[in-house]
Amino acid sequence: MPAALSVLLTFTVIPAPTALAHGYAVDSFCGTEANHAWKLQNEPGNGPAQIVYSDVFTPATVCLDDVQSVGSGFTISSSSVDKPWAAYPDIGQGDQWGIRPPGSWLPYQPDADGNPVASVVTNAVQNQGNHNAAFDLWFNRTRDAWVGQNNGAEIMIWTDCHDVCFRWYNWHVTIDGIRWGVRVWTSHQSGPSGTGISWLYTAYVALTPRDSVHGLYLNPFFKNAEGHDRLMSSWWLTGADYGFEIGPGSAGLYVHDYSLTGLGPVWSAIARRTASAHASAQATATVTETATVDIGGQGFITSAAATDTESAVGTGSGTATVTGYGLNKPLAVKAARRLASGSAAKRIALGRAQTSAKADAYRAAMISARNTAGLQALLQAGHKALRMAYAYFSRHRIMPE
Repeated sequence: MPAALSVLLTFTVIPAPTALAHGYAVDSFCGTEANHAWKLQNEPGNGPAQIVYSDVFTPATVCLDDVQSVGSGFTISSSSVDKPWAAYPDIGQGDQWGIRPPGSWLPYQPDADGNPVASVVTNAVQNQGNHNAAFDLWFNRTRDAWVGQNNGAEIMIWTDCHDVCFRWYNWHVTIDGIRWGVRVWTSHQSGPSGTGISWLYTAYVALTPRDSVHGLYLNPFFKNAEGHDRLMSSWWLTGADYGFEIGPGSAGLYVHDYSLTGLGPVWSAIARRTASAHASAQATATVTETATVDIGGQGFITSAAATDTESAVGTGSGTATVTGYGLNKPLAVKAARRLASGSAAKRIALGRAQTSAKADAYRAAMISARNTAGLQALLQAGHKALRMAYAYFSRHRIMPE
C-alpha cells in the first residue's frame, strides 16, 4: 500500500501598497540567508540606480519597510537576529554580490572616480540595539563586473559604532573636520578545498558618533588608505553601500535621505556653441594738431584742437565651450552636445558675440571720430597760422616774396 503523501501549503499574504501624500507607494520585503531579497530604487531616469538589500548572512530574517520605487532609504521593521554582525541591511550602488541594478555605474579606479560625495540621515545613535551604521566600499583587483566577493579591499566608514566600538586603533586621522579612529586587518572567506578569498579590511570609525553626515567626500578616505598600503590605485571600486551591521534589538533603525553622487565618470568630451551679433556704438574724440606756415623765411606755428563724435556698426562672434561627461565616450559626446544646444551655452555665446560686436563698433567709431577731428584740427591750425602770418606782415609793412 503506497505511503500517504502529506502536503503542506503555505500562503503568504501581501498587503496592497499604501498610497502616501507624495504619491509613492510603500513597499516591504523580508530577507533571509537563503533568498538574498532586494528591491530596486530609482530606476533609470529617476536618479542613480540603487538597491535596498537585506544582506542576511546568518540564519535569521530581516524585514524592511518604506522601500519606495523612487526613494532614498528604508526602515528595519522587524528582525530575528540574535547575535552581533548577523546581517547588513543596506542601500547601495554598483555591483552587489552579483546583483547589478539596471543603469548602475561601472567600476572606477580610486584615482579616476570623480569626486564622490555622500549624505545620509539615520536614527542610529538614539536606537538602543546592537549595531553600527557605516558605509561599505568594496574594491576588486580587476575590473570584473560580477565578482561576488571582492579580493582587493573593503573600506568601511562608521558614522556610529554604538556598542560595537573598537578598544584601540591602528592610527587616527581627521577628515572633513571629523576625527576618525582607523582599525585594520586582513579578512578571509573560506572556499572549496580550503582555498578562499582574502581582502584588506579598513574601518574608519567616527570617534564622536553621529546620526547623519552631509556632503562627506569619500576620496580623502581612499587617499588615506592608499597612504597606508590598504588600497591600490590600480584596484576597482565595484560597490558602495550604506547600512547597519546589526545584532539584537535593531528593529526601528532607518536610513533616510541617502545620496551618493559625483562618482566618475572617466570620459569627457568638448562641444562648442557659436553665435554672431551686430551692435552700434558711438565714440567722441578730441584731437590737437599743429600747423607750420613758412612765408618769406618766416615760420609761423600754431595749434588747434577739434572734437568730433561718430557712430558705427560692428559685427562680432562668440563661442561657448562646454564639457560633457559620461560612463563611456559616446555618452560623454552626447552629454556635451546636449549642453552645447542648451539655453545656458546659447546665452554665453550670444553674450560674448555682443561684447565683441560692441567693441568692434566702438573701434570703428573711434577711428572715424579721430580722423575727422584730426582733419578739422589741422585745418583750424593752418588757418590760424596763416592769420598770424598776415598779421605779422601787415604790422611790419612787409610784402612777402
